[in-house]
Amino acid sequence: EPTNYKDKDLLAYLFDMGEGLLGEYAKILRRAAEHAIKTKTEKITIDILKAIRYQKPSSRSGKF
Repeated sequence: EPTNYKDKDLLAYLFDMGEGLLGEYAKILRRAAEHAIKTKTEKITIDILKAIRYQKPSSRSGKF
């Protein structure tokens, strides 16, 4: 079953994680896809997004 990118809750969670930055969405989706394949979930869900433990850009600011 493919990922339902029309799911408003999934999109809201994803958009919150990436904070409007295109490059962040690419990183998040790549990590989520890898995790979904490794766990045999085979699709991106909110649980998969939570499982990758992605740190938002705003929480990384000034921590270089």
